[in-house]
Amino acid sequence: MAIFTYQARTKKGDIQTGRVEAQDKKIAAGILQRKGLIVVDIEESGAVPIYARRLAFFEKIKSKDIVILSRQLATLFGAEIPLVTALHTVAQQTDSIRLREKMFEVSADVEGGSSLSDAISKHSDIFSDFYVNMVRAGEASGKLSKVLSYLADHEEREYEVMSKVRGALIYPAFVVSGFIISSIVLMVFVIPKLTGILLEGGQELPLITNIIIKTSDFMRASWYILLFALVGGVMGFLKYIKTKNGKESWDRIQLKIPVFGEILKKVYLFRFAESLGMLIEGGLPITRALAISRDVTGNTVYKEILDDVQEAVRRGESIGSTLVLYKEMPPLVTQMVVVGEQAGKLVSVLHNIASFYQKEVDAATDNISSLIEPILIVVMGIGVGLLVAGVLIPIYNMVGAF
Repeated sequence: MAIFTYQARTKKGDIQTGRVEAQDKKIAAGILQRKGLIVVDIEESGAVPIYARRLAFFEKIKSKDIVILSRQLATLFGAEIPLVTALHTVAQQTDSIRLREKMFEVSADVEGGSSLSDAISKHSDIFSDFYVNMVRAGEASGKLSKVLSYLADHEEREYEVMSKVRGALIYPAFVVSGFIISSIVLMVFVIPKLTGILLEGGQELPLITNIIIKTSDFMRASWYILLFALVGGVMGFLKYIKTKNGKESWDRIQLKIPVFGEILKKVYLFRFAESLGMLIEGGLPITRALAISRDVTGNTVYKEILDDVQEAVRRGESIGSTLVLYKEMPPLVTQMVVVGEQAGKLVSVLHNIASFYQKEVDAATDNISSLIEPILIVVMGIGVGLLVAGVLIPIYNMVGAF
């Protein structure tokens, strides 16, 4: 990001000077042009202070920003607002500085003669391959307004589903974190003070008490080793799951996690049916639609399944006859796809499947607390019980001895 000093002329012919912040001179000029100014001269005057650049570096475009942008763009284009004007308007409306800059770039490219799909394809960090191909299909069929509405609906549904899943994880994560923190406080600060009292009694301590004392001593004496191991373990895990083998292993493990694995399966099935139905309806060939849906699912297991389905379709086989071979695909999905292909209503069937699994995810996440709470209570009860027993048993023995 840099600061640019400009001299420009207004529509009335008046000279105006000032400063504008942008990534480069081209974007800065585009911002001024969007404001109705005719740029006479523009020069970089200096970089943004270090603290500002640091904030910009950590700034991230949220999924919600894309949802709002998609809906606004669909509404404006549907109202027959010129595309360049619509892009300029949504750019001004967004609260994200980075997204605003990106949309001004898109607007400038479209104004320069590029198609909307080509313009947004330059920003793959914001617009997925699915999004770009849907827009391209809409441009080819002359139904861009309808496609933009579909995309807005899709982005909203995707955002709602993922928000539900993330929200369901907050409660157990908060409870487990609280238990871990309180246990560390007890082991580091409370147990050492009680250890002296217990040892002064001169009696033989129970096995559980000795284990707790030894663990407390180790945590206090070797906290830096534990911290290093924790940080190293987390970093190593994150690095591992970015590798091909690590990603495959982690994706398979996720599907086997009690309760959450079933929810994730429903999320992936929703993504598969939603994206494939929209892409086929948008006019893309089935093989191309399957390739894009493969990436939209976000899980290696389902990507491999769709790879096989794509190859089968190229050989002349049906989608349903291939999906039935995989246990990860529920009979409900495979049978509905088979019926949809036979009746020539595959798109409608896929939309129905997506709607069904969206409701399933909603229901599962709404009930997650009741499903997870018994497990958390048992696990934490055992942990707290062991700690309390390890401390209180020798104290009761001491009291009984007197």
